[in-house]
Amino acid sequence: MNADYARAEEMYQKVVNMKPPYLDEALFNLAVIQDKQGKRAECLTTLEQAYAMNPGNEVVRKYLERIKGSAKKKK
Repeated sequence: MNADYARAEEMYQKVVNMKPPYLDEALFNLAVIQDKQGKRAECLTTLEQAYAMNPGNEVVRKYLERIKGSAKKKK
């Protein structure tokens, strides 16, 4: 299954590099895949990029809050 996530991450990264009009959504999907692989720091960075692009995206905001909250618990 990790190979599937690695492939998905590669594909979403390609989409992000194309800078589509829905870039915040592509970044969000990339962040979810990064999170599933345990790449918490990368996930957080990607979510912050998505949020900066579209602060009105509630799904991104909520996921970002959840990731930040779980990062604080680990410290």
